[in-house]
Formats: sequence, C-alpha cells, structure tokens
Amino acid sequence: MKPLILDSALGTELENRGEYLPSFKTSIWSAYSLIHNPEIIKQIHIDNIEAGADVITTSNYQATPELLKREPTAPSYEDLTKKALELCQEAIAYTGTDTKIAGCFPPIHVTFRPDLSSKEKKLRKLYSTLGSIYKGNVDVIIC
Repeated sequence: MKPLILDSALGTELENRGEYLPSFKTSIWSAYSLIHNPEIIKQIHIDNIEAGADVITTSNYQATPELLKREPTAPSYEDLTKKALELCQEAIAYTGTDTKIAGCFPPIHVTFRPDLSSKEKKLRKLYSTLGSIYKGNVDVIIC
C-alpha cells in the first residue's frame, strides 16, 4: 500500500492567499474564514486534491466552544463542524475524486496541554458531539 498524502496546513494557505487571519492567541483564528469566507476553504481543499492529496481535513480546528466565546456572534461549534465537513464533501464532489476526509478532533483550547483543558464532562460532550457529526461521513479522525 502506498503512503497517503495529507493536505496542506490551512492557516498557512489562508495566509499565502492574503486572507485575513486574526491572532490565534486572542481570536477564533482560522474559524474566522470558516464563518466569513468558506469559499476560500473549499478552494484550498480543491487545490490540495488537485495537487495530489489523498486526504483532506475538516477546517474546524478553532471551532470549539471555549474558543468561540471570543466571538459571541459566531455560530455554534456544531454548525461550524457541519459546515467544515460540507466544504470537504463539496470539494470532493467538484473534483470527482475518491479523496478521503479526516475529521478534526481539535483541542478545546489552542493546545492539548492538560493544565488548560476543560473538565472531563465538557471534553466528552465536545468529542462525542463531533463523533456524531462525523459518523459515516469521514474516513479517519485526526487529533
């Protein structure tokens, strides 16, 4: 079996294309584009597929309940995860390929550091909700 080629880094691609990317330390970072310019994310997926990526990743890395508190008018993490999945599916349909989808299990904060993590109950809710959205729709979970 040949190695699988994963897609490029979303933040890097958004920056390379001149997309507004606020500070990840104080904002919702790449989730800003997911909310305000989802077409650029879909185009990045398409470009990755056309460049040979076997797997594209959902773009919900910063779409967590904790980080979305930074932008009170933002949609819910559930809605943003569904949107991120939809953009992957649309890119695959557009390219007519059998590209695989990696569903992102992001850290609840900017990092997986245990001292910044939420209580187990919150974590279970987040990841079980993401799992329910991804069930039957992704080929692998990446975290």
